[in-house]
Amino acid sequence: MDARLPLTISPAPSDVARVFVGRLELITPDMKDDVEHAIAGNDLDALNRYGRFLDTVALQIVNRPSMSANPARFSSALTAVAASHAPTSSCQ
Repeated sequence: MDARLPLTISPAPSDVARVFVGRLELITPDMKDDVEHAIAGNDLDALNRYGRFLDTVALQIVNRPSMSANPARFSSALTAVAASHAPTSSCQ
């Protein structure tokens, strides 16, 4: 572990305990169905609820018949969600 994530503390403590936590996110069939319906209905609010997981869910449903039958809608919905998360410029 120390080779991958070196830890240097000054002054050196008498003892160091390192703890690492793993996290697993599950994508349920209901989540996939919800995203599919949101794309079909152009419901950007529903899509935005999935935040950083939307791409992962979308990749799992892209080959569903309803999604592959209308790739333009699929693509435009994901593009619209991405645009809504893009940073805006405040330069004047």
